[in-house]
Amino acid sequence: MVALPHRRRVLPALLTAAVLAVAAITVLIDIIAVQTGHRGLIWPYQRIATWGRTHSWDTTLVVVVAAVLTALGVLLILAALLPGKPTLIALDTGAADVVAGTSRRSLARTLSEAARSVDGISAAKAKPRRRTLRVKATSGLRDPAGQREQVTAAVTARLADLALARPLPVTTKVTHKEAS
Repeated sequence: MVALPHRRRVLPALLTAAVLAVAAITVLIDIIAVQTGHRGLIWPYQRIATWGRTHSWDTTLVVVVAAVLTALGVLLILAALLPGKPTLIALDTGAADVVAGTSRRSLARTLSEAARSVDGISAAKAKPRRRTLRVKATSGLRDPAGQREQVTAAVTARLADLALARPLPVTTKVTHKEAS
């Protein structure tokens, strides 16, 4: 099976790059200022040096700050390495060489429409997740008995028509809302 494209994790990379660039530029400005005989302009080096001389590596505060920074670094590395949600959901074409997919938004729209086609359902929203499909429907009927099963059947039938490469189990919730 051919892999479909995934969303890139651009935002964490951009934020990390921006923070590191700002930190590097401020340190560079201070280094140039100190080398030219001026006092540091941005970083309070005397206070930082004094704090560093009074705290050792096994001080609780230093260990906690190091642990938090390490965890943040690991999270940023994982965000960069792990793929995001697939941009397309694969469809079963029946041919090994042919790859077809539908967008999550298109799938959500068509399945929401299938849920709204059930009598008594006034609104519906389908949300394809990584391994399941959640459908939330609103009924105008006072007694929505049996509607959950009808909505599930309508959505499952539409899913069968679409022939997804990997079937999504459907979770349906029907709530009652008074007509206004």
